[in-house]
Amino acid sequence: MAGRNRRLTSARSFAQVWGLGAAILIAIAAPWGSARGAVMVPLDLKQLIVGAERIVHGKVIATEMYWLGGRIVTDAKVLVDKTMKGSVEKLIVVRRLGGVVDGIGQKTWGSATLDLGEEIFVFLEQRNQSGVWHPVGMAQGKFSVTKDAAGEKRVARDVREIAFRRAEPGPLNVDRHGVISAVRRLSELMKDVEAHLKGTR
Repeated sequence: MAGRNRRLTSARSFAQVWGLGAAILIAIAAPWGSARGAVMVPLDLKQLIVGAERIVHGKVIATEMYWLGGRIVTDAKVLVDKTMKGSVEKLIVVRRLGGVVDGIGQKTWGSATLDLGEEIFVFLEQRNQSGVWHPVGMAQGKFSVTKDAAGEKRVARDVREIAFRRAEPGPLNVDRHGVISAVRRLSELMKDVEAHLKGTR
């Protein structure tokens, strides 16, 4: 089915067919009252950096949704502005589970959004030899970049669909920015990443 029903995406609404696309996801009643969600172990910044084969800052310049192996996926072409870890390529493909094709939609809770025209800072891994990249920890590994009123770039990640839990009993051990990251400067995030990569933090 990989070559069928491909199309560039511009639709914003669709009839949703909910499905689970990853073994780490289960439908739950999330602590904040959501009827559905994903249960994951939280990843702090160091874990994101260690788990990533590539760390890049760039912009989504095209998206394509299609059927692949019985489920819908969305591929986003990202024009890379800066590479902080991994091989340097100007154009990469980042994939997320879910999307809409011919009015049929699938959603994977906790998956990172990749919107056309969106500026992103993302921690990436490869899961096979396809050459396609995936955000580490799904939505945990993707930060949206926006400008504040003063024109300064800031980042935040949307993990509202994720319910966090430890791999073993006990309180959550979150990083200094918290599991649900507050809005912060892009320059600060880059500085922290660089410090971790140099082994100074």
